[in-house]
Amino acid sequence: MTKFKGSVKKFSGKAPWFYVDVPKELIPKGVPRSRWGFIRADIKVGNTRWSSSLLPKKGEHFIALKASTRKKEGIGLGDTVEISFWC
Repeated sequence: MTKFKGSVKKFSGKAPWFYVDVPKELIPKGVPRSRWGFIRADIKVGNTRWSSSLLPKKGEHFIALKASTRKKEGIGLGDTVEISFWC
Protein backbone atom coordinates (compact mmCIF):
# COMPACT_ATOMS: atom_id res chain seq x y z
CA MET A 1 0.00 0.00 0.00
CA THR A 2 1.15 3.50 -0.84
CA LYS A 3 -0.23 6.50 1.06
CA PHE A 4 0.18 10.21 0.38
CA LYS A 5 -1.54 13.58 0.77
CA GLY A 6 -2.33 15.84 -2.15
CA SER A 7 -4.34 18.87 -3.16
CA VAL A 8 -7.54 18.46 -5.20
CA LYS A 9 -7.26 20.15 -8.60
CA LYS A 10 -9.61 20.46 -11.57
CA PHE A 11 -9.10 20.16 -15.31
CA SER A 12 -11.01 22.85 -17.18
CA GLY A 13 -13.42 22.05 -19.99
CA LYS A 14 -16.98 20.96 -20.67
CA ALA A 15 -16.82 18.03 -18.24
CA PRO A 16 -14.07 19.00 -15.78
CA TRP A 17 -12.38 16.23 -13.82
CA PHE A 18 -11.31 16.65 -10.23
CA TYR A 19 -8.03 14.90 -9.48
CA VAL A 20 -4.96 14.59 -7.27
CA ASP A 21 -1.45 14.33 -8.70
CA VAL A 22 0.53 11.28 -7.59
CA PRO A 23 4.09 12.25 -6.58
CA LYS A 24 6.55 10.93 -9.18
CA GLU A 25 8.56 9.02 -6.59
CA LEU A 26 5.45 7.02 -5.61
CA ILE A 27 4.65 5.74 -9.12
CA PRO A 28 5.22 1.98 -8.93
CA LYS A 29 8.02 0.56 -11.07
CA GLY A 30 7.77 -2.82 -12.77
CA VAL A 31 3.98 -3.09 -12.69
CA PRO A 32 1.94 -3.73 -15.84
CA ARG A 33 0.72 -0.66 -17.71
CA SER A 34 -1.76 -0.35 -20.53
CA ARG A 35 -0.42 0.82 -23.85
CA TRP A 36 -1.66 4.30 -22.89
CA GLY A 37 0.25 4.23 -19.57
CA PHE A 38 -2.66 3.48 -17.21
CA ILE A 39 -1.67 1.59 -14.04
CA ARG A 40 -4.51 -0.47 -12.50
CA ALA A 41 -4.98 0.29 -8.81
CA ASP A 42 -7.35 -0.02 -5.88
CA ILE A 43 -7.77 3.42 -4.37
CA LYS A 44 -9.04 4.62 -1.00
CA VAL A 45 -9.98 8.12 0.12
CA GLY A 46 -11.51 8.41 3.58
CA ASN A 47 -13.93 5.48 3.90
CA THR A 48 -14.46 5.12 0.15
CA ARG A 49 -12.58 2.47 -1.81
CA TRP A 50 -12.80 1.72 -5.55
CA SER A 51 -10.90 0.11 -8.43
CA SER A 52 -9.54 2.47 -11.06
CA SER A 53 -6.18 3.45 -12.54
CA LEU A 54 -3.37 5.88 -12.03
CA LEU A 55 -3.86 7.96 -15.18
CA PRO A 56 -0.97 9.41 -17.19
CA LYS A 57 -0.51 13.16 -17.62
CA LYS A 58 2.58 14.62 -19.31
CA GLY A 59 5.02 12.08 -17.87
CA GLU A 60 3.31 11.98 -14.48
CA HIS A 61 0.17 10.30 -13.13
CA PHE A 62 -2.97 11.41 -11.34
CA ILE A 63 -5.98 9.87 -9.59
CA ALA A 64 -9.39 11.06 -10.76
CA LEU A 65 -11.96 11.68 -8.02
CA LYS A 66 -15.51 10.76 -9.02
CA ALA A 67 -18.33 13.12 -8.07
CA SER A 68 -19.91 10.41 -5.90
CA THR A 69 -16.66 10.01 -3.93
CA ARG A 70 -16.21 13.76 -3.51
CA LYS A 71 -19.80 14.12 -2.29
CA LYS A 72 -19.63 11.16 0.10
CA GLU A 73 -16.32 12.32 1.59
CA GLY A 74 -17.09 16.07 1.54
CA ILE A 75 -14.16 16.86 -0.77
CA GLY A 76 -13.90 20.14 -2.65
CA LEU A 77 -11.51 21.90 -4.98
CA GLY A 78 -8.30 22.87 -3.16
CA ASP A 79 -8.83 20.45 -0.27
CA THR A 80 -5.91 18.33 0.88
CA VAL A 81 -6.83 14.66 0.95
CA GLU A 82 -5.07 11.51 2.07
CA ILE A 83 -5.07 8.80 -0.60
CA SER A 84 -4.02 5.17 -0.36
CA PHE A 85 -3.51 2.94 -3.38
CA TRP A 86 -2.49 -0.63 -4.15
CA CYS A 87 -1.25 -1.84 -7.56
